[in-house]
Amino acid sequence: MKELDCKEIQSIGLEILRVFDAFAKKHDLTYYLSGGTLLGAVRHKGFIPWDDDVDLMMPRPDYEYLIHHFHHEVYHLSCCELEKDYCSFQARIWDTRTKLIWGKEFAHEKKIGAFIDVFPIDGFPDSEILTKLFLLKVKARRFLNSEKIREGYRKKEKFVVIKKMIMPFIRKDANTYVRKMTKLAQSYNYDNSNFVGVIGTGAHLFREKNPKSAYQTTVYLDFEGMKLPAPVGYEGYLRQLYGNYMQLPPESQRVSEHTFKIYRKE
Repeated sequence: MKELDCKEIQSIGLEILRVFDAFAKKHDLTYYLSGGTLLGAVRHKGFIPWDDDVDLMMPRPDYEYLIHHFHHEVYHLSCCELEKDYCSFQARIWDTRTKLIWGKEFAHEKKIGAFIDVFPIDGFPDSEILTKLFLLKVKARRFLNSEKIREGYRKKEKFVVIKKMIMPFIRKDANTYVRKMTKLAQSYNYDNSNFVGVIGTGAHLFREKNPKSAYQTTVYLDFEGMKLPAPVGYEGYLRQLYGNYMQLPPESQRVSEHTFKIYRKE
């Protein structure tokens, strides 16, 4: 099999994105660019040059419609709600003509191909104290899930000794824990909440909460020659996630954070 480089992975992601965008328009579904993909649209009018994935987010009602109705002859949707061997919080739409080999952090995750991530947007509590308690519960379930998926630890990872001690007591499978996290994420109804955000993400968990007004209107940004949707409050969203998001990171940090490899099936 031929290993794909960053540009080739981006190209596949863009084609999946085109199909997804057409499906969303056909079924009148709301979605937005998110995370690094939204940052790329604002700062680069496309992919961050060293980023090799696509991140999207959808209000929970639209997300639920997507996971139960998306079908395609080449691109397959996987999610923890419908597949017992899938162990991530967000859905992924992936190219069946490719094969992805996970790094040690996701060694026991479902074997898929080049993909795009689609995250649900859920409600948050109004109170900051309740928000912290709520997210700590989410983080606990995320920890149990990730410990069951992994096969090793990153360099300089914290609390490795404690994690190794806890491992023998984690009895259930990873899909069970991620479904528990999904159920917990829906504790606060999206339509009735004043604050919303992506609850199941790892890196930015405590910075995802935003006023719902930030998502109430859609604006369109340039992305690789397409006009794609972003929440009207995208500047505050990006500032909360990344700080001074228009400043490029040091050259040494301009690399993909992913440890997987993707191959095209011959």
